[in-house]
Amino acid sequence: MVTATATVSGVRLTLVGENGSIAATVDDPLGVDGYAYYVGTDDVYFIDGTTVKAFGRSGTVSVVGQVPQVKTTVTASDVQQYTAFAVSPDQTTLVFGLPVAMTFDNGATNDHSQLWTEPTGGTAEGATRVYDDANNIDNGGEVLMPFAWSTTGISVSEWCKGIGGVGPFEFTGCAGATFDPTTRVLTQIQVNDNWGGYLCPAKVAPGSVCVSQGDSTLNVMRSSGTETIALQPANATNYGPVSVSGDGRYLAYAAYVGEFASGYYVTEVVDLSTKTSVSSVRGFAPEGWLPDDRLVVSDNLYQGGATWLLSSQFTKPIKISPALPVGALGVLPVHIPVA
Repeated sequence: MVTATATVSGVRLTLVGENGSIAATVDDPLGVDGYAYYVGTDDVYFIDGTTVKAFGRSGTVSVVGQVPQVKTTVTASDVQQYTAFAVSPDQTTLVFGLPVAMTFDNGATNDHSQLWTEPTGGTAEGATRVYDDANNIDNGGEVLMPFAWSTTGISVSEWCKGIGGVGPFEFTGCAGATFDPTTRVLTQIQVNDNWGGYLCPAKVAPGSVCVSQGDSTLNVMRSSGTETIALQPANATNYGPVSVSGDGRYLAYAAYVGEFASGYYVTEVVDLSTKTSVSSVRGFAPEGWLPDDRLVVSDNLYQGGATWLLSSQFTKPIKISPALPVGALGVLPVHIPVA
C-alpha cells in the first residue's frame, strides 16, 4: 500500500507492506502541484518543482520527466491547485493537465486548459499538446485535470470539493470526461445531480465497468448491459464514492449513517456476479482494492484516518498503518473511476 501524511513542507509518501512494515519513504515537497502524485504499476510518481520523479518499490527515486511549460495568466495558487497528471498503465507515457487561464485570474473571463503527453524519461521540450479546451465547456466546466489512466482511457476531472465543500465524503475529483489518447477525443460523461453521480458513455469497453450513482441506486454498466443495485443501508444520510475491483467482480461503496460528525461510516461490498451484498462493515469507508480482491479501508475518511485491510471475506479489519491510504502499486482500474 501507499500512504500519505501531511508535513510542514509537503506530503510524505510511504510504501507499507500488508504486515505494516515500511519498505520506503519519500517526501513530496509540493512542487508545481502539491496534490499531484500518482500511484502506478511499479512506482509512485510525484512532482518536485517542475521535475517528475518516480519512487520505486525499493525506495529509489529517479527523474522520469518534466512538466511542460506553457504561457499562462494563472496565479501561482491556481497553478498549484489545477495542475494534474497521470501515467499510462504500461508506464511509458505521462499526461499533464495544465491551466492556461482561469476566470478572474488577471482579468481572464473564462477557463482555458490543455492536455499534454510526454514519454517517460523525456523532457518538457519533447512534450506534445494533445488537446486544447479554450472554451471552458468541453468537460462541463472548470479546467481539464487527468487523474486516472485505465483500460477505458484517461479520466479527466474538474476540481470537486465534495457535497457543498463540507460533508462526510471529500471527493478528490469528479470524472467529467474520458480522453482517448489515440483519437484525441474527449467524451463528457458527467451529469449534475445532488449526489455526484455520473452518466456512463453510450458504450463501455469489454471487461470494463462504469457506475452511475443516484439518490438511492447504482447503475452498473458493462458492455453486456446495465444493472441497477439499491444502495444500503436505506436509512443512510449520504453515500460516498464507488470503486470496482480489478477483475470487475466486486463493487464497494461507503454509506454514512446519522448526522455529520456524530454518525458512522459503513462499507458495503456487492458481488456483481450475483448483484448481492456480501459484506457490511461498520466504522469504515472503502479506499481501494488489492490485486487479489481484498479491500483496503479507512476508519475516518473525512478527517484522514488509518489504513486497514479486510480479509478475503471482507471482514476482520487489521490495521496496517496510522496514515491514510492513497493507492496500491500494481492496481490499475478496469472501470471508469467516479472519484
